[in-house]
Amino acid sequence: MDKVKLRVTSLFSGVGFQEMGAEACGCFDVEKVACCEMYHPSLIAFAAVHYGMSQDVVNNYPNYPSREDMAAYLDKLNMGYDFVKDKPFEWTRFIKRKGIDILNKTWLACHLTHNLGDIMRVEHLPPSDLVTYSFPCTDISLAGKQAGLTGRTRSGLVAEVLRLVGVEAPEDRPKYLLMENVANLVYGFKDDFLGLLEDLSDLGYNTYYEVLDSSKCGGAQRRERVFAWSIRKDIDKQMYTFPKPFKSTLRLCDIMERDVPDSFTVKDRPELEALKQRCYESGFLKSPNVRARYLTPLEQFRLMGATDAVAEKVVEIGTSLVNCQHIAGNGLVGGTDRTNGCISLMMQHLYKAQYDPEYVCYDEEMSNGSQMALAELDKSLSDEMSAKERENALWDSDVDEVDEECSLLDWFSIGDELPRNILYLGNPLRERKSKLRSRFGMPVYSCRGLSPTLTAQGSGIVVLEDFPDE
Repeated sequence: MDKVKLRVTSLFSGVGFQEMGAEACGCFDVEKVACCEMYHPSLIAFAAVHYGMSQDVVNNYPNYPSREDMAAYLDKLNMGYDFVKDKPFEWTRFIKRKGIDILNKTWLACHLTHNLGDIMRVEHLPPSDLVTYSFPCTDISLAGKQAGLTGRTRSGLVAEVLRLVGVEAPEDRPKYLLMENVANLVYGFKDDFLGLLEDLSDLGYNTYYEVLDSSKCGGAQRRERVFAWSIRKDIDKQMYTFPKPFKSTLRLCDIMERDVPDSFTVKDRPELEALKQRCYESGFLKSPNVRARYLTPLEQFRLMGATDAVAEKVVEIGTSLVNCQHIAGNGLVGGTDRTNGCISLMMQHLYKAQYDPEYVCYDEEMSNGSQMALAELDKSLSDEMSAKERENALWDSDVDEVDEECSLLDWFSIGDELPRNILYLGNPLRERKSKLRSRFGMPVYSCRGLSPTLTAQGSGIVVLEDFPDE
C-alpha cells in the first residue's frame, strides 16, 4: 500500500496525540507542519515526543539567541498566558538568570515545532491538508462551568479556528478538519454544536460526527468523546463512516506496572482500609492488604494510546507528575498501531473513504470476525430452541463479562454486602452542594476492569492492585 502524503497542523496541540494516531494507522506519510500550543509544559513534551528534544539537546544546542530575544519571542507568542486571570507569563524575569533553564527549553521547543503560540494572535495557518482542533472543554464539560461556546470562554476559542480557516481562499483551505471534544458538547450544548456545523458548511465543508468510546476502539479506558470530520465539499466523496465498536479484552491490569514506588501508594486513609477489609470479607479480594495506589505517568499514557517510548520522552524532558496527568488527561486516545486508538481507526476510515474504497479497516476486520463467529454459533444451536432462547444465547456470547468500569461501587451495587457510602475515600457522608468528589473523596477501582476517564485535574484514579492470578 502506498501511503498518502498528509501535511498536518494541530491546534490546541497538547502532546500531539492526534499526530501519533495519524502515524500509527499506517495509511499516511505524515508531515508535521506546525502546532499551536500556549501551555509550555505541553509544548515542551510535544517537542520531546515529535522532534527528539531531550535534555541533552537543550543543554548543548549551539544557536540560542540572547536571553532578551528569547523572552521577547515567547512574549510575542503569548506562551504561558493565563486565560482565566487574563495575565501573561512574565518571561522577562528569566533574562538575568545564568545557565540553561525554562527560558531556553521553551524557546527551543517553539523553534523546533514551528509553534504558532496563542491562537488569538495567529493571522494565517500554514498550508496543510489536515488541521486538527481539540479546543478547550473547560466551559462545556460536566466538570466545568457550563458557560458554553459563546462569549469570552476558553471553549469559545473554537471561533478562532473558523476565523483562520475562513481567511484563506476556498481552494487553499485544508482538505480536512478534525475536531475532538467531550461528549457533552452534543448532549448538553446541541444548539451550539449545530451552529458550529452550520458555520463549517458555510466555509465549504461537509461534516460527519460521532461519539466514540475508546474502550470500544481497542483501549482499556472508558472515554467518550465526540469527533467530527469536516471534509471540503469539492473533494468529499461522501463515503466516510466512523469505526464500528468492537470488543477488547484489554483491562487496567494489562497496562499497569508491577513494581511501582511506594510514593504512589494512597496512605493514611482509614476509610480505604475499612473498604478493603469489607471487600476481603465479601470474597472480592484475596487479601485485605492489597495496595491501593495512583497511576504512574507510564500507565496514564498507555491508557491514552501512547507507546512507552512516548511516556519516557515526556518524563525525561523534566515533566512533573502533575503536568504528566494534566497532559494525559487533556489528551485524546491516539493509538500505538492500526489495531487501537480512536484517531488511528478514524484515520483508516478517512483513507478508505477518500483514497481506497477496497481498504479494510481494523475495526471492520474485528467486526467481520465477530459476525462469522456468531454465525458459526448460530448453526450449532439446537433447532429445538425457541426464537427467544436462541436470541438470548447469541446475545450472551457477544457480551463481555467485565464490560464496565470496575469500580467497587459497580461490583456491589446489586447486593447489600457493602454500604454505598463506604465505596468512597474522604468523607462521603458530608453534605455538599457540588457533585464533584475531587476534594472530598473519589471512587476506588479494581484493576480487573476498565479504567474510568482520565482527567487533567484532581489527584488521579485510585486503583487496587488486585491482579488476576499470573
